[in-house]
Amino acid sequence: MNAACNGRAACFELFGFDVLLDKALKPWLIEVNVACSLASSSPLDKWIKNMLMTDLFHLIGLVPFHKKALADDAEEKRRSRLLRAATEPLKRRNVFELQETPIAALDNADLGVIMQAEDELRRCGHWCRVLPCDGMGDRYLPLFEFPRYRNTILAKWMASQDWALLEPHLDVSIAERLGVSTSPRQAAASACRTTTRSSELETALATRQSLVARRPLLKANTAPEFAFACVGR
Repeated sequence: MNAACNGRAACFELFGFDVLLDKALKPWLIEVNVACSLASSSPLDKWIKNMLMTDLFHLIGLVPFHKKALADDAEEKRRSRLLRAATEPLKRRNVFELQETPIAALDNADLGVIMQAEDELRRCGHWCRVLPCDGMGDRYLPLFEFPRYRNTILAKWMASQDWALLEPHLDVSIAERLGVSTSPRQAAASACRTTTRSSELETALATRQSLVARRPLLKANTAPEFAFACVGR
């Protein structure tokens, strides 16, 4: 899968949990399905699953691409490696060295992992992130068979969220909300990014509004919640 997927953010797996509630409303886990059914048997079921999949595709952030251009780029990278002229540096540290590295010393590639996780969180819709989370370094990472590089980065971030490290990469609106200053050049770049993404945002909002409008079976303040985790990276 790693060899076939150029963008790791587009890789995901959807699990279906079968839960039984007893007369005391205590939940009992029956099974976990790796190939859960998305068929709808009622208007309520259809609305929930439509919302689930809409939010899921927003969360993973599918990016349109040109198939031929992507193939040409992959071929160019292959030739560069063969000619020993690759411009991308090799990873400078392994996961054990990373564990001893302060978060302020992370390079741009490592910060990109953090930004990707934060971007996913901000477009998660009704999904609720269970990992990364506070205390994951001590509570959850020991449960993995072996430490993983990206999990270690995210554990460091959750332990000490220094938004100033991400300042050069933040949109102005987000930076202001976080109390981080931005330069005029960053403001101009942010305005450009906002303009190019306006049509995508309008489409997403229109989809969300159309789904919210089809909610006659639930109370106005009721919405489903789903759980997602960024693990095994």
